[in-house]
Amino acid sequence: MFTVAHSDGSFIKKIFGIILPPLESIPLRVSSEGVKVVGISPDKMIMVSLNIPSLVFERFDLDNEARLFLEKEDLKLAIKKLSKREKISIEYSEGDRDLRFKIINLKTGLERIQLIHIKEEGEEPPGELEIEHEAEIQISTDALSSIVKDVAVVSDEAEFSIQKNKLRIRSMGDLMRYLAELDEGRGVLSITSKSESVVAKYAIDLLKTVVRGVPKKTIATISFGPSKPMRIYIPLEGGAGVTYWIAPRSG
Repeated sequence: MFTVAHSDGSFIKKIFGIILPPLESIPLRVSSEGVKVVGISPDKMIMVSLNIPSLVFERFDLDNEARLFLEKEDLKLAIKKLSKREKISIEYSEGDRDLRFKIINLKTGLERIQLIHIKEEGEEPPGELEIEHEAEIQISTDALSSIVKDVAVVSDEAEFSIQKNKLRIRSMGDLMRYLAELDEGRGVLSITSKSESVVAKYAIDLLKTVVRGVPKKTIATISFGPSKPMRIYIPLEGGAGVTYWIAPRSG
């Protein structure tokens, strides 16, 4: 039904590795436009949308559109040791019980096969979200990961706010408090806000789950607003990209 191939195994490892932490099963969709994963965490608090255009792949052969639910642990094992020195061919024929990863070492020519079990059913979100946010920032994934790690020591909640063109991230626990104030060019690359004051709160465990898979030294675009899901967009090579939606906390 389809065969897609890429000559850099580390790319395949990155694009699939980035979506694994929040999901229990992987809803894979392959169409003429490319490869897409739109999934939701078991607790319905995180939604993930991965888009990989067909032009990203060196080979993209498709007979019919395919919608598969992949076993997470099998996919995790298949990508675990992929490297730049390996070419990956992802293959599926109608009626197969497994998705095939054909992995070829470009130096030695050695070939191995990894099978990813296809589940009979799984869960997809009702549809992708379209939400207009009051605030948007651009920040490095390294800085974001560091902030989330620091906030997690203090409490289970992070408050994001825009105050007079400053990004403020605050958290208060029983014994400690955390406050970071960031300006354009100092901590964040850009800040855009539709009002002088925007405040939103999010569970730190959800943010920890998301940043666990994001690549380093990449620019993330984060959008948020009062009582609205946070949107985190991470660009990937070749026009691919992943979007996370994180449920807000009330109050």
